[in-house]
Amino acid sequence: MTPIDQQKHAQDEGVDERFLDAAPSAESIDYVTSATQFQLHTLLTEQRHPKTLQLSKTAVANADQALQQLFFVDEDILRKIKEVANEPAHLVQAAKAIQTAIADGRKIFFYGCGATGRLCKVLECAVWRPFWRKVKRNDAIWASIKSALKKPDDIEEQVIGEITGGDRALVSSLEGFEDLQIIGRRQMESYGIRKGDVVFSVTEGGETSSVIGVILAAREQCKDEEPEMSKEHLYFVYNNPDEVLLPFDRSRTVLENDAITKINLCTGPQGITGSTRMQATSISLFVLGVVLEHALQSLLSGCLQADQLSELGFTDQPSLSDRLLSFHALLETANNCRQRFSKLTELESSIYAAGHHSTYFAVGPPLMAVFTDVTERSPTFSLFPLDTTHMTERKSWIHVCTAADEQKAAWEELLGRPFHGLEPASFSSDFEHITNCYLKEAAIKSLANAGREQEEFYDFSLNSVKCEEGDLVVVILSDCHPMPAKALENLISKAVENKARIAVIELHAPANQAKKTPNSSDALFESAGLHSDALRLQIEVDTAGADPLGIREQIALKMLLNAHSTTVMTRLGRVVGNTMTNVKPSNLKLIGRATYLIQLHVNQAMERANFQPPISYAETNAVLYEAIAWKRSHPSQRHSEVELAIVKILETAAKIQKKAAMATTTWAEAFAILEKKTLEEYLKSAL
Repeated sequence: MTPIDQQKHAQDEGVDERFLDAAPSAESIDYVTSATQFQLHTLLTEQRHPKTLQLSKTAVANADQALQQLFFVDEDILRKIKEVANEPAHLVQAAKAIQTAIADGRKIFFYGCGATGRLCKVLECAVWRPFWRKVKRNDAIWASIKSALKKPDDIEEQVIGEITGGDRALVSSLEGFEDLQIIGRRQMESYGIRKGDVVFSVTEGGETSSVIGVILAAREQCKDEEPEMSKEHLYFVYNNPDEVLLPFDRSRTVLENDAITKINLCTGPQGITGSTRMQATSISLFVLGVVLEHALQSLLSGCLQADQLSELGFTDQPSLSDRLLSFHALLETANNCRQRFSKLTELESSIYAAGHHSTYFAVGPPLMAVFTDVTERSPTFSLFPLDTTHMTERKSWIHVCTAADEQKAAWEELLGRPFHGLEPASFSSDFEHITNCYLKEAAIKSLANAGREQEEFYDFSLNSVKCEEGDLVVVILSDCHPMPAKALENLISKAVENKARIAVIELHAPANQAKKTPNSSDALFESAGLHSDALRLQIEVDTAGADPLGIREQIALKMLLNAHSTTVMTRLGRVVGNTMTNVKPSNLKLIGRATYLIQLHVNQAMERANFQPPISYAETNAVLYEAIAWKRSHPSQRHSEVELAIVKILETAAKIQKKAAMATTTWAEAFAILEKKTLEEYLKSAL
């Protein structure tokens, strides 16, 4: 696009170039005019929750009360679960489909993107695989089950949880992939998913292109079937009302397809605007985990005696609805330990404020919950992603490690299997047909960072731990998953030697629901050399009954860590009110969210100052793209594009009001302002 064309667009869209360094970029013009289907600020999950409007003020003053506000929002999950439990027909159908698929040796494919992709990984790697490893340790039970399975040797491989971009995307998103349906289609094909397999496409927004690509491809495979037969195997799980999704073509294609079963788990706005890693993902993970649990018990009840079922954790036989309603106990768990957990929230936020780092340590299924929360902090709060092995200087505030003593073994501890990367040859020819040049460029770049070699770039082994004086080491222990004593001793010894702070989260099942392990004993800490000023948080996870797959422990830990990390970052100025002002605009949806949030805060300030006219969406987006370009050329600076754009616009507006000769504020000036005060402090007196 020529400069003349850019100026014409600015005139047509009413873009006031006084806020810009130059005419709107070609990329911004393309987004505003051609990407309207990705401007999603009308979605319910993108709105502000009334219970957390003042979260940023509360978090600074009182971490416990901030956690309480976030747990209030989690009550929306219980409300929706009660609705679903009253009409569970679709979930009962899904459980029967899974039960049949397991027995027949068919695959169950869970696919999501971002937070829902990690959800799918949890179901495979932290729920399904650990359960079958437990089963196989009991020869008598395994012998009884094998006769009920068509392909017993493949049982651990029958459930597949995949994320857009493959295992590498667990660490951080791969730009461009989310916005392409072909990615989901090709990933599904790479696992050999066929007609008759059970497919769950899980999208918190209900509009994610890669996830929609999976369910549409699965429907194509069985297009010769009657819709009633097809829908028994195809499920679309989402968290927004149908009426707000129907205007989006890709969503409507699924919602109006009568061969796909729709499971709507909408809870409403999130605790932080658009932060669907919280309530939206929590309810989807819990519900799908319960469906999987119900299917397994129905299958195993036909081949095991009551005492054998009890040995595996199936101590009673609740209905699917009763299993769903057990969520209330997890809410009580969170609230009961809230005050104790706030001590860790205060400690961790003070660690980062002082320029120090943290390391989280876990083994078994809790490792996936920890890893997920840690990696999702990066795009939510504009933090550096986990450090790679070739980095000489530590950039990420946080590190995750496990008891494995070498790199590949650590990945296998996390995944329960070897690392899977994408095969570039399976995607490169498709990418040549992407018509949007910006999306094509991003996707090709991401494909180069999604292969199996990526395993070598991240080290989560115990040997990777680096802690210095003033750092924080957080250990997660669970009654259900024994901690290797030697690994814990080595970690604690290193922390003590380097004068790092130590916190321990101990997850205990109620005494009548699980056998205690030495994890929780004082002797373990004494042998590990744990010093007396360590912060110990003992948490009794009330599962309201049996938890044979560990799904309730996963959810309890997830909810606690989500609220904790959100409050930590809010205390550090990474949230204003309850808006995600540090969101990383790394895909079309997040560019839209960033544009919306900039416009929201700028126009609120302009209205208070009687500045006219308010800034338009197109103007805001043009400034955002300038911010993206400026930050790309200044990669080490820590302030988000949203923050920088808000300050630049409002400072320029202030100069305009004063009729200053040089009205436009530079990006360097905006950066300097944010170095002196947080965005929230700045907005109090802006204009």
